[in-house]
Amino acid sequence: MENLIRHIERTVLHPYGRGKGPSFTLSLYDTGIPHPGGGTWRGFRFYQHHKGMKSGVLFQGTEAPGRDPIPSILDRLTRAPGDTPDESTADASPDQLTFLLQHAPAVRREAARRFAWDVKTANLRADLEVVYQARHLRGPGARHRMTLGVLTAQGATKAEARESLISQIGHQVSAVPVFRVGALTGLVYARYPHGEDTVLQTVDPRRPEAPLGDSLRFKAANQRDAEEIAETMIAEAERRAPPAPPSRPSVRPSARSMRPRVPSIRAFS
Repeated sequence: MENLIRHIERTVLHPYGRGKGPSFTLSLYDTGIPHPGGGTWRGFRFYQHHKGMKSGVLFQGTEAPGRDPIPSILDRLTRAPGDTPDESTADASPDQLTFLLQHAPAVRREAARRFAWDVKTANLRADLEVVYQARHLRGPGARHRMTLGVLTAQGATKAEARESLISQIGHQVSAVPVFRVGALTGLVYARYPHGEDTVLQTVDPRRPEAPLGDSLRFKAANQRDAEEIAETMIAEAERRAPPAPPSRPSVRPSARSMRPRVPSIRAFS
């Protein structure tokens, strides 16, 4: 039966360097079992190797088809116990617990270096459902592609595609206006990008007929600089502008004051 399995990919990791400490292998194969969404289920086995000792299978399971499974599998297998609230190690074997406590962090760092994903953002990548398509799976002349919602990035290498996607995400985030309310004037300050510049627009909510006030345009090297420059401008504008007039409480006439005045009988006597 083992000879009938079609191996797809094998990844060997040396987290401690070649010949130093244990090494690990993630083997991916085609199970031949149809998947409801199309294609077939992929099986994987994760081995631990010690020099002079027989290799043993630490983890095995299946993965749905459709995206590059190696980084996703390594992300799940190398999470420390308690990293996610729904994870439990109650069913883990002693060898698996030993791996999670002793070797998983080193394997995770090596996987992050090999596959160009940041250890701190690995969970974020999974939550955002970044779809990665390797160049060799897309045909001759193709480039590595990463897709996140409506954003698509390509690159000659996986790291280049990832950097391009991060840049596009940054542009999308920076395009969202940021609002700030002045503590003294009650004006609303809206900061948003306009081409290569940043615009700081004042809005007066007390004047619905003409709410837009002064607007300032400036250049900034990055988002943090734009935020600091805008905060300086807002502080200066608040210092120079007259304070907002106190709002007068609306006084509703009492029931007594609304009664019609009836002339006194004494006035006609």
